[in-house]
Amino acid sequence: TDKDNHRRLSLRARYGGVTDNPEQYPDSPPETRAPVLPPQETRTTIPMPNVSGWPFDSAQAAARQDLAGTTERHVDLGNGIGVILKYVPAGQFVMGSAAGHDDEFPPHAVTIPAPFWMSQFEVTNAQYACFDASHDSRYQDKGSWMFNQEDLGWDLNSAGQPVIRVSWQEAMAFCDWLSDKTGQRFTLPTEAQWEWACRAGTDSPFYYGDLDTDFSAFANLADATIRDLAYDARDQYSPDLIPRDNRFNDHTLVSTEVGSFQGNAWGLHDMHGNVWEWTRSTYQPYPVREQDKRHDPLIQGEKVIRGGSWYDRPKRCSSSFRLSYPAWRKVYNVGFRVVMETSPTARVASANE
Repeated sequence: TDKDNHRRLSLRARYGGVTDNPEQYPDSPPETRAPVLPPQETRTTIPMPNVSGWPFDSAQAAARQDLAGTTERHVDLGNGIGVILKYVPAGQFVMGSAAGHDDEFPPHAVTIPAPFWMSQFEVTNAQYACFDASHDSRYQDKGSWMFNQEDLGWDLNSAGQPVIRVSWQEAMAFCDWLSDKTGQRFTLPTEAQWEWACRAGTDSPFYYGDLDTDFSAFANLADATIRDLAYDARDQYSPDLIPRDNRFNDHTLVSTEVGSFQGNAWGLHDMHGNVWEWTRSTYQPYPVREQDKRHDPLIQGEKVIRGGSWYDRPKRCSSSFRLSYPAWRKVYNVGFRVVMETSPTARVASANE
């Protein structure tokens, strides 16, 4: 009643110093406040660099590769396990994208002055076990509503699956081990080497097309099957939380055996999707310049990963898309591939130098 409420308010004021009335609706703000919007960012328009002879088609890419005479090499790791290397010729291309994210801008001409050999596939669990038999790529859990301890999820430890949960430091250690074993110089590809090898002459977002191209035959990306990642222990669907491109179905949920999808014109597979790949390069803004020493493994800073994964939609898996992680971090969808350089002085040089 009004009398009870009055008594309550008087006691609150006397003993608590509180004078507001909890049963009274507060007055509405006298006027609508307009939001303060940040200034709209604008991107400087620059002319697309003109690189003679680039882009080029798959036939020209194959012809450049064939000039080496031998386009494929095999490295024996023992126990019947080996690494297949594909020859990647030297050349010049436009790195980055005018239509991508800010860190892909500006597109700029980059020269790859020396050819190199790149592993045809991402390094597998079986290959990595030759270096570290104790490594565990573990499982992919069945969504955040998974509580059944008898079923750990999807196995990521199969021999032919790409190794994951390896840090950049561990990937470099694998390269050092492989160098000692073979007498050749193995390392991670620089960011520029990786993009040049991935594009194989193309200037489109993917070596097989654009963002709307059906990737089902070419790449293991976040497609219609990702919906199956989200369900609970009773096989009932939990909330649908994972972004995907529902238009296409590559019939693969998590990472799959390397080489399951078509390769590019230089015979490199899974450059888009399956798992992200460490590069040797430290994450820095574009354009690439030799004096910034970003490709020096002794430089401190986050390291660039490329290519996207089974968990990522196409726009995060393009030839130019960039992410980075600390060198010590082990990530559930990040692996690597190796390069064998043809010359110890081989380097990546910007055409802007």
